[in-house]
Amino acid sequence: GGEGFVGVHWRRGDRQLEGEMGIHGAADVALTALPRLMAFVQQVAAQYDVHRVFLATNSGDDAALGFLEEQLGVVRMPPPAHWRLAGRHAALEQVMLYRASVLVVPPGVGDPPNVNDT
Repeated sequence: GGEGFVGVHWRRGDRQLEGEMGIHGAADVALTALPRLMAFVQQVAAQYDVHRVFLATNSGDDAALGFLEEQLGVVRMPPPAHWRLAGRHAALEQVMLYRASVLVVPPGVGDPPNVNDT
């Protein structure tokens, strides 16, 4: 097979409720803030000796996504062309995350490495 990668599920709350996560996503946003996420992903990548990062996210913040692409070299799927394709898009992201060498997930989700552990 090919080179391994870190799979990152960067959950940013529910965008439909309040802009870039706002009210209902506030806890997720605080715990997965960009500096904490970056430092944690870099630590996990070094620990597992992997150099590629796949990002699955529902973030609509183009500046933050561009920053992650620049700083971590993340690869992500382009957003779906139409809202009706969002379910298919999410399923494909889950397949990619399943294939990761190591998985980083949002706070409070399962046993994998977690940004809440930083």
